[in-house]
Amino acid sequence: MKYIGFKWCRFLFNPDWYTEDITYRHRVKDSIGKILVGGLYPLVGPHNLHTKFDTIAERNEKFLELCEMVANDWKGMPIMYAIASEPKELTGGWAECKPLWEEAARRIRAIDPDAFLVAPTKGYSKTEYRDW
Repeated sequence: MKYIGFKWCRFLFNPDWYTEDITYRHRVKDSIGKILVGGLYPLVGPHNLHTKFDTIAERNEKFLELCEMVANDWKGMPIMYAIASEPKELTGGWAECKPLWEEAARRIRAIDPDAFLVAPTKGYSKTEYRDW
């Protein structure tokens, strides 16, 4: 990809598997390493949020724990961390998203102050929330 002009590579992972399966976690980190060895900058993040939860509060806490886990796992690595990608589980609009992203950023920065964070904005979907 680098040879055809790409500078970065988007790499998404399953948040449930990442938090539950150590082998999957190692494979994700290995894939990030391969992207870096290939001369590209990885843009890495969970695709959607956790799906194994009973309440919204539990889902949010699992998500924030994931943020802390990846901050510890990837601290110091030259990556761009996408806090979430296409968070379809967040149906409450920007009022639900923004506080969660802010808390995620706070927790990540507490572990890795230099982390490069990318967060979805209120316009992450072109088909929803057009009245904003």
